[in-house]
Amino acid sequence: YLLCDLTLVVCGDISSFCFFFLMIRRPPRSTLSSSSAASDVYKRQPLDFALQVGDFEPHRNEADLATMACSAKHRTLGDFHRLVSGEIVLPCPIHFIGGNHEPWGLLDSHDGAPHTLAPGVHFLGRAEVHCIGGLRVAGLSGIYREQDYQSAHPHHSLIQYRSNKDYIGFNTADISQVISAANTQDHQSLLECRLIATYDRLAETCGIGVEGLQHLVARYKKTSMQGDMAPAARKMLTRILGGDAETTTHASREQFVRCLSNQAEGWSAKRRLSFMERLDGAQQHAQGLVDVLITHDWPARVAPELNRRPGARVRPTGNEPARVLAEELSPTLMICGHMHCAFRCGLGRTSVCAVGRVPSKHSVAVFEAERKSDGEMVITEVSECADLPPLEFDEPSDSGSDSEQAPGEC
Repeated sequence: YLLCDLTLVVCGDISSFCFFFLMIRRPPRSTLSSSSAASDVYKRQPLDFALQVGDFEPHRNEADLATMACSAKHRTLGDFHRLVSGEIVLPCPIHFIGGNHEPWGLLDSHDGAPHTLAPGVHFLGRAEVHCIGGLRVAGLSGIYREQDYQSAHPHHSLIQYRSNKDYIGFNTADISQVISAANTQDHQSLLECRLIATYDRLAETCGIGVEGLQHLVARYKKTSMQGDMAPAARKMLTRILGGDAETTTHASREQFVRCLSNQAEGWSAKRRLSFMERLDGAQQHAQGLVDVLITHDWPARVAPELNRRPGARVRPTGNEPARVLAEELSPTLMICGHMHCAFRCGLGRTSVCAVGRVPSKHSVAVFEAERKSDGEMVITEVSECADLPPLEFDEPSDSGSDSEQAPGEC
């Protein structure tokens, strides 16, 4: 069931280097210095889940590899097949979006919808909003390509007749889909998030026993505590505890969320929304339509000046549709990759976190998330970012042509 307080890791472009995830709990010195706060968090805490920003490259076999847009010299199978076979067991679930270097013949096999590719590995879809661990997470797969932005995605069955590059971009329909999904959020998932916030607030004040549930009953009935709410509260507690009612007098968070969310499954959308309005923490929309936004490329105009290696071609930083999406959704955190360098900035109320390419030093970031009693989600980075290197692309100098396209290029 959903959690309120959690620790998550953000991972950069992996390029099918799945063995990297085995380092998550205790990374080597070459990945994170032993003195860094991120390393300390890794060592002392389990992680609830990982969010990955694209270019995951989940190739099961050579057939999948053949559907990736990439030059021959960068086309490697990697070790994702070891996850599929069970040889590698992940320390936490991974949720990822698609980048420009992906086996789109595989990812689009469900027509762009979310699906699970291996134990603990979940593709978030082309353009979707999910509730993960109590966080509302929006994902936009692909990169901006002006020539494809107004066009529909070609069907995956045609990939053998099309250029692989025809599948790597997002379009206007994807942008609209994410915004629509964020505005018409899954009420059941939202209810679970609100129930978690309500449970935590009651647990801090008077507990989830008869006394605490009296406050909840009064709120639901829109009445004061002057009347006797104890009978209704006892009835609710018995229903929540089920078979444990004879041995305990207080409900756990799992029992509380499971019982009330199951009860609401048969309700109409209007009744469910009305119930959520009466719960504590009903201000999520005022804080932003989602908590986290994942895009592969950066939003435009966040890093106007970049250091480039000698011989590297000049290319724009970020794209305007990603910025428009971030401004529309106003997430607490926006994460992205693609440029193979780490960067932090603010965009209104949104913290933007760009991570480097695995397994570079700044290819991961650790965050702690906590939902306050008023519904606001607070997401704090616990790894030190003060020592980020000068902003510089990690790109080969021979990447000038499409025929020699290197990972990270648009």
